[in-house]
Amino acid sequence: MDFPNRVLTSLPTFNGEHYVHRTPLWLIRTMRSLFALGGAFLLWQVLRGNDPLLVRGFMVLLAAGFWLFAFARQIWEKVVRFVADRQGIYFPSNDLVVSVLGRPQVHQWLFVPWCNIRNLRLAYSIDNDGDRGLSIVFDVQLADTQEVDFFRHVAHPEGQVYASDGARSLAYRDNPPAPKDTLARLQALEPIQRLTTVA
Repeated sequence: MDFPNRVLTSLPTFNGEHYVHRTPLWLIRTMRSLFALGGAFLLWQVLRGNDPLLVRGFMVLLAAGFWLFAFARQIWEKVVRFVADRQGIYFPSNDLVVSVLGRPQVHQWLFVPWCNIRNLRLAYSIDNDGDRGLSIVFDVQLADTQEVDFFRHVAHPEGQVYASDGARSLAYRDNPPAPKDTLARLQALEPIQRLTTVA
């Protein structure tokens, strides 16, 4: 690695051009609204009083769960997958992506400078559920501990976990935003434009 990756305790403030790879805010707002409406509908069903007591009790619990998803912002804040700027890409620790009950969370970010990232491309990947889809893929030079702490839940391109030089191949298949749009945004921030291919 030309310049070492750095572990940060928080994400820096971005003043210049940057890209946040996350579920779009309009989709988050829509989902939160649907959960709120679902909870209201269930409560309306309970207040009508036509169902047995056990069913109404279940609907109250379900409505509370819907409202938890609608109004608890911290649930929806875990949707940032990475942030890129002209210096490099910032990746959240596993604890910022996935919560594990009973385990203290470590809120850290891994900064990887552009010199340790290469081969930005579109390729097909398979997620943990076995679904195949087009992804934004790039190869990243990482220490073994960084791979475990920051990329345990990240997919890899179909048939390739590591690049020929030992770099970790990472695949992000979020849609929206579309992988082609993400690739264009990253290429605009990357200091050196590189050739992209579809595998």
